[in-house]
Amino acid sequence: MGLLTQVKEFIKKEKLLKKGDFVLIGVSGGADSVCLSYILNELKYEFGITVALAHFNHNLRKSAVRDEKYIRELALKLNIPLYVGKWEHKNKIKGSLEDKAREERLKFLIKTAKNIKANVIALAHNKNDVAETVLMRILRGSGLQGLRTIMPQKVLYNFKFIRPLIETNRKIIESHLKKKNVKYCCDETNQETKYDRNKIRHDLIPYLKKKYSSNLDDVLYNLSRNVSCDYDYLSQIAEQILQRQNMPDNNIRISLNAFQKHHIAIRRLLVRLIYEKLNGSTKGITLLNVQELLSAVEEKRFNTIVNLPAGVVVRINKDSIIFMRNNK
Repeated sequence: MGLLTQVKEFIKKEKLLKKGDFVLIGVSGGADSVCLSYILNELKYEFGITVALAHFNHNLRKSAVRDEKYIRELALKLNIPLYVGKWEHKNKIKGSLEDKAREERLKFLIKTAKNIKANVIALAHNKNDVAETVLMRILRGSGLQGLRTIMPQKVLYNFKFIRPLIETNRKIIESHLKKKNVKYCCDETNQETKYDRNKIRHDLIPYLKKKYSSNLDDVLYNLSRNVSCDYDYLSQIAEQILQRQNMPDNNIRISLNAFQKHHIAIRRLLVRLIYEKLNGSTKGITLLNVQELLSAVEEKRFNTIVNLPAGVVVRINKDSIIFMRNNK
């Protein structure tokens, strides 16, 4: 089965696209995103979708100019509209450069999708990305949610994000482009082992494949999908519990007795889900934050205020737990 057919069947199986979708494809110029651009462009008539390209120039390396030029030429070749954004950071970046760059790219993709009225954003993550991320999360001590890693689809900020290449190995993608005689850009920073992901990609994974499991990518990918099934089931239970609670704007009240009756796995999930509803994402909240809140509840520290990240405040009363968004 060729890659085009494989991706087409995966899209159908996961219900990633429907007729009438307007898909904004995030393209960096690397093999994965170039391959995704070609494939979705080939499939657009069969699926009845409209496609456009979006490129975010991070301005972090000299080759960024070359990449943008290449993508402009790619858009002309494929006859697809292109939207380009640039990060005017002037090297004044606080915190993790990788995280900040990812945030800025996400903001650009969402803003562009809103402006052109696209309802789907397609990203080119592949099976190797999943394997690398699973190992990164294991090393950081992640729970079920973290081990789910990169999902085939997810709704974020009212947009559907899809990853049609998520079951495809990077070597297959590169081989497909070689057969099609399609050139792509290579990011030289991908070889720098000062970044955690690159250390895992170039050092840890080859070592584990050589010493323990030659099909490590498949093993870690399957782990991620299996964990995802378990997490989704627990999340459904937690969501059903939340739907029965009082949830006015920026204020979610949950019965203390009802909360304490649930298994600790559900209690942890409830805290994270409520935090996500108030904050827009689970970014910032840690296991330590959740444990601090659960301890306060368990010890019946009534009238206690627990401060979570991003201005989320929790008040523990005798009969309820109130989660609030502090807008100050």
